[in-house]
Amino acid sequence: MKRMKVFGLLILSFLVLTIIEAGAANRTPLVIGNGNYFSAPLTNPINDARDMARVLKKLGFDVALKTDVSKNVMVDACRDNPFKRSFRTSQKGFAQLDAPLGTVIAYATEPGDVSSDGVGRNGTYTEALMKNFQNFDLDVQKLFNRTGLDVMEKTDKKQVPWVSTTLFSDYYLAKGILPPSSSTPDVQDKANQESIVVRLSTPGVGDNWKDPVTGIEFVWVPGGCFQMGNNSGQSDEKPAHQVCVDGFWMGKYEVTQGHWQRIMGNNPSKFKSGNEFPVEQVSWQDAQDFKKKLNRQSGRQYALPSEAQWEYAARSGGKNQTYAGGNDIDRVAWYDGNSGNKTHPVGTKASNGLGIFDMSGNVWEWCEDVYDGNAYSKHSRNNPESTSGSSGRVFRGGSWDGVPRNCRATFRCRFRPSFRYSYGGFRLVLLLGQ
Repeated sequence: MKRMKVFGLLILSFLVLTIIEAGAANRTPLVIGNGNYFSAPLTNPINDARDMARVLKKLGFDVALKTDVSKNVMVDACRDNPFKRSFRTSQKGFAQLDAPLGTVIAYATEPGDVSSDGVGRNGTYTEALMKNFQNFDLDVQKLFNRTGLDVMEKTDKKQVPWVSTTLFSDYYLAKGILPPSSSTPDVQDKANQESIVVRLSTPGVGDNWKDPVTGIEFVWVPGGCFQMGNNSGQSDEKPAHQVCVDGFWMGKYEVTQGHWQRIMGNNPSKFKSGNEFPVEQVSWQDAQDFKKKLNRQSGRQYALPSEAQWEYAARSGGKNQTYAGGNDIDRVAWYDGNSGNKTHPVGTKASNGLGIFDMSGNVWEWCEDVYDGNAYSKHSRNNPESTSGSSGRVFRGGSWDGVPRNCRATFRCRFRPSFRYSYGGFRLVLLLGQ
């Protein structure tokens, strides 16, 4: 089997990846983030570089990280070209380069244009790239294609990433030259278990992890503080108040019919449309039975999210968003205006800023909390969870038959724990320390 030597140069919004045959597998990217520009400083390049370096290290790369490199002039894709009359003709961003043999050159936007520095912690392109780096089933070329499509969708095609490449064998950044099924089962299982230990014990921004028993995927949600609730919403959404949550692993998708079938051996859903559709017609008590059985089989501790965890994750880490991922409901949710009166495969609408899908619409999601209409006047500041106040349990997110108001990220609803209907499902969190 051929082994590869991999060299990478990542400069903010510009990536050069060279793959050549060699006698040993060396994976050494140089990550550079420059933000200290005298004319117009940028905030996110340093965050981008540090977060990208963290992700790459967890994928087995020996990373060299540099920030605010001052001895050489670098022009990036978030600033106009100040040297267009001297040594470069492009007015904005990077000029196009031709990829040498065995090289991939990925641009955050098309040559001659500028990319978005982003409105959160990371630039738009870096955010998508970190998420896709950890999809073990994507080879390099599919990875950059997926990243480009994600960026185009998030920016409404205002930013169009670009790739220049030559032909080479399939290469998987997370696994080297081995495609997902190339290792023998024993070798691959051992590697996966080692990866699980590292990734769950040292999570970072953009991390994803897949449960080996069910295939349920999880996204790391870094802890933080936010204003929970909505002073312009319904009475039980008031008052908006500061809540702080510890970091946690949140289900990337709603639990699907395939996941449920694998653990419970049946499918209670009304819309039996396929394994990738959300399981529905499950009560809060049914969800408890599922997680208990999964916990026994996996040796880990899964749970329903608390209401505070749910809202913090839905709002992309507590951002001021109407729906889970922004203010455009058609972009992020299946609801009564576009669903065709049925559920849809999970992950087919745009994700929110954390890479989590369908927290608005598709199916309502159970939370662990007991519903209390006055909970927000009683919440503790840190990791609150209501344990009394009614006989109902919290339902969040709206569904395929819900009006836009009910799909808002701050909207609260309740049902009795035994309630089952075709618009009710759930997602899980993985408890820390597992």
